[in-house]
Amino acid sequence: MTTIKLSMWATLFATIIGTVMALFRNSRSLFRRMVGRTYVELVRNMPPLVLVFIVYYFISDQVIRAIGLEGLLRSLSPGVQGFLAHCCAPVPKLPVFAAAVVMLALYEGAYITEIVRAGIQSIERGQWEASSALGFTRFQQLRHVIFPQAVVRILPRLPVRSSPPSRTPPSSRSYPSRNSPSRAWRSCPRHTGPSRYGSP
Repeated sequence: MTTIKLSMWATLFATIIGTVMALFRNSRSLFRRMVGRTYVELVRNMPPLVLVFIVYYFISDQVIRAIGLEGLLRSLSPGVQGFLAHCCAPVPKLPVFAAAVVMLALYEGAYITEIVRAGIQSIERGQWEASSALGFTRFQQLRHVIFPQAVVRILPRLPVRSSPPSRTPPSSRSYPSRNSPSRAWRSCPRHTGPSRYGSP
């Protein structure tokens, strides 16, 4: 059950991070584009195990203790603690749960960023020009014209990112059989006799 909760919260925050960073990567501001590009390249080129150690030992051990979150959680009423345990994790394990959510959200958010960015950039240039001719601002263009069309192209790609890679054993892969047409064609003897139509 904890795994399901962890997946749900991580997917939610990864979608938010990915959408914001995709908007940064499509922004007219050079600084925002550099922020989005740096985030994607840094996370995608970092081994996941390294990211686990950084987030766990930095956020769970340093940041949470520095802000006194554990004492604040223990001082909550039993009803609030029960609600947190039902939605997330028990209060003693909540810092570790939060660190895992942050790590997964950062890692998956980098891939969702590229999916959302590609979906926005796949919209035809004429849609941008037509909405600009109607007097729409950049935000109105994205909200009313571009993003509703991009969502249709983005959603089918999201499950593909989370699907496991194919692990087909070598024995079950498709190789040319002994009776396949390609082998039969290769095994045909080359005709070396005189041509039917004679020599030129």
